[in-house]
This record gives sequence, C-alpha cells and structure tokens, in this order.
Amino acid sequence: MNSNLLKSFLAAFAFAGAIGSVSPANASLISSYFGEDLNNGNLALIHPNADAAKASFFGSSLLVAAQDFESPSVLPTPTAGSISRQTSVVNANGRFPISGTNYLQFSTAAATSSFNVAMAPGVNGLGFFGIDIGDFGENLSLKFYFADTTTETFVVLHTRETLDANGGVFFLGLLADTQILSVDFINSSGNGNTIMAFDDISQVSRVPEPSTIALIAMAMLSLFGFGMMRRRAEA
Repeated sequence: MNSNLLKSFLAAFAFAGAIGSVSPANASLISSYFGEDLNNGNLALIHPNADAAKASFFGSSLLVAAQDFESPSVLPTPTAGSISRQTSVVNANGRFPISGTNYLQFSTAAATSSFNVAMAPGVNGLGFFGIDIGDFGENLSLKFYFADTTTETFVVLHTRETLDANGGVFFLGLLADTQILSVDFINSSGNGNTIMAFDDISQVSRVPEPSTIALIAMAMLSLFGFGMMRRRAEA
C-alpha cells in the first residue's frame, strides 16, 4: 500500500470511528446490569444472579483496571466513617469476600457518608459486587463525574429489608456514553450507622456497538477495493 493510499485509509478509519463515538452535549449513563442474591437473610455464598449480571456486563465491555483487595493498596478516604481492607472467608455479621480472602469494608458514620473512586484514563464503565448492604435500611447511591464536567447520580435498587439484605450479594455494572473521571459511593439513607462491603471493583471500556464496527469494516473494505482498482489502473 503506497503512502497516499495509507493516508486515505487512516483518514477514513478515523472518520468511521468518530461517527460511532461522538459524545452528546451532556454525558449520561446508558446501560445497567444488576443481579441480586438474598438467601432469606443467610450468607449468599452462592450468588448465581449476581454472577450472571457480571457476565453480561463484561460481555459488553473490556476490563481496564480492577481492585480485588487481595494486595495492600491505597484505599479511598471517606467523608465520614472509615475504610478498611478486611481479611475473612466468612463473617458471621454477613460480610465476606467474593474472590480470594479480602474485601473493602466501609463503616459509615452518617446517612450521607461517602468515598470516591478515581477512574483510569479512557474508562466509561464501572462494575462491582456489594455485600451485606441494606440490612439497616441504608441505600447505596453512586454519583458519577464525567469528563464533560456534568454529573449524574444513580440510586441502586438493592433490597433494603433488615432480614433479607443481611448477608446478601448483588452485582451492579453501569456504562456511560463518555469518559468517567470518578465515582462517589454514597450511603444515601438509613440511620447512618452501618457497614457496607465491596469486592472486585472493575473499571471498563465500553465495546463499540455493532453498527460502529460495521461502519469501520465498510470503510476498510471500500479502501481495499479502491486500492485494488488503483493497482489495476497503474498496471
């Protein structure tokens, strides 16, 4: 392929990619994946609904960064309460890890306690497991900060009954239509004095929609045909 044809190919490829990735004036969350396992207040050590939601989420995204809390790391600072890395296979109070033997524990001191997770460059999705959340009537909300300076708050519709939520597990995955800079994890209701557990917090990049992939493929095929025609003409 000569230099002029290569330049045309790269220009058309960039144009095709741009058509499928133009961000709207205001960023927003566009897809959610959720699955919850309660086991009637017992420890949900087997969690097929949450696992299925995770599988669907990762079928639509590519992993960029993940934190499973198996290795010591710098933990986020909460606005109130405390954050700690816990080591436990099974906790009688309802908290336990999803993978390995460690998880993140968030002890809240007020109904508006929160902590912030900074996102890696180019990330437009977040997925995680929540364990033992809702057994004191608390509710988890997520506040997203986008690259276009807009924000959006997502209220997680997990169970909030004392017995059913004790030891329960859910997986939540959210995808946005633009880059996410950071996310606040907020205890948005309840009496404020509760403990939440999290594991396998994953940052992802959204897989292009089939229409975008098809558009890029068409551009590549068109340029390939153009190259063949030019070769015949030069011959």
